[in-house]
Amino acid sequence: MKNKEKLIWSVDCMIDIFDCDPNVFNELKIKEFARAISKIIEPSEEIVGMVNPFGDHESRMKGFRLVHENMNSLITANFVEEGHKVFLNLSSCAPYKVSEVLGCIKEFLKTEDYFCRRALREYDMGSGESE
Repeated sequence: MKNKEKLIWSVDCMIDIFDCDPNVFNELKIKEFARAISKIIEPSEEIVGMVNPFGDHESRMKGFRLVHENMNSLITANFVEEGHKVFLNLSSCAPYKVSEVLGCIKEFLKTEDYFCRRALREYDMGSGESE
């Protein structure tokens, strides 16, 4: 079997964040949060995302949904008002330091309570297929 070169295709993070500052749960602040995260991942790109309310049929699931994309990255999140929780997903082909993203989360959302999972997606240069 031949050794094949593998490259990192993207860095993906799934971050569950708890006990966030309730003052962040509005469209303006969520867009500001998305820009702050985006500047860490791709400082030269500036594209404002969409923020839409969700869950008006059930109060425990009420909040805001964020979709923010730029050239190489996608940021999505659900900001759940009850319990002040955020479920954040980051996917980027541009390299970034997860520790810097976590620092921004702690500062902007004013919390220390989060759980982060990271996945490195590899691309096999030999066959054109991912493993």
